[in-house]
Amino acid sequence: MSLPGTTKHRRELLVNPLFWTACHLDSFACSFRHVPTKAHRLANEIQESADINEKTNDAEILSRSAVPNVKRSILSSFLLEEESVFNQRSKAPKFYFAGQSVHRPYFNLFLHRTQAGQISQDGPFLGYLDYLDVTSKRVTKLSPSGVPIQSQNPIGARLFAKKMARITPQEWTEDPYFICVLLSIAQFQRRLSKDSSRRAFSTCLLVVNREDHEFVHIYEAQITNEFLDMLDKSAIATTSINGPAVYHRKIPYRPFENFPERIRAETLASATADEVDAEKKAVKRPLESEDDQGRNVMQKH
Repeated sequence: MSLPGTTKHRRELLVNPLFWTACHLDSFACSFRHVPTKAHRLANEIQESADINEKTNDAEILSRSAVPNVKRSILSSFLLEEESVFNQRSKAPKFYFAGQSVHRPYFNLFLHRTQAGQISQDGPFLGYLDYLDVTSKRVTKLSPSGVPIQSQNPIGARLFAKKMARITPQEWTEDPYFICVLLSIAQFQRRLSKDSSRRAFSTCLLVVNREDHEFVHIYEAQITNEFLDMLDKSAIATTSINGPAVYHRKIPYRPFENFPERIRAETLASATADEVDAEKKAVKRPLESEDDQGRNVMQKH
């Protein structure tokens, strides 16, 4: 990607990321690549018990529910189990471009806090996004007073449909908004990092869609320090940088009996950039935080 070329598209990139399209992916030189699901063997056989039955029921509810709060609650219970390295769910960090905060994405971030209460800078970090939050926010942004009804406002209905068509991806699994989320996670990691020699940051996003009762979706990307510098200082950039490739794979809900173990294994393998110290698993879980960047920061986008 030509950095001056990115500067040329600066105004487009400052558009609310909810409205990013394939053209914005071209500006970032980003691409989606679909890969098979990684196979994980469980160490122990599934045992019939009340606990297993409860988790099985929760996994099935997760696959069928259309309610974002229900999905988030169930997945959080799976990801914040005592044996998990994640011990906190937080509000999403902001996305920055050209030194400006342009958007706070609509997702949650799972992370690890140490016994001292500090966020572990080595991770792991895992984003969680309900796709309904993206689609519903787009509708709200384009039509704050409600979707125009064809019989009552035919002109408004046609204009709304055209606007939605422009920003709706052909394949929802390649929604450009996912790029914004992954970039915000990488930027957050870099702000935490004390290692000035670090060349890249591993980012991972878990996505659910109420229209998909068969799979959850995992997106992974290695975001280079050089690329993050480009986002911060595009106006003075003079060289070429390749954008990140985003790898997408699907995790089946079935069998429900071992879904909690499988999703923990899959997300840990994806989200862990460095070796996770065993001490992290023994830390008592802190209370959930609403915002790691400051509780009084107001969401403007």
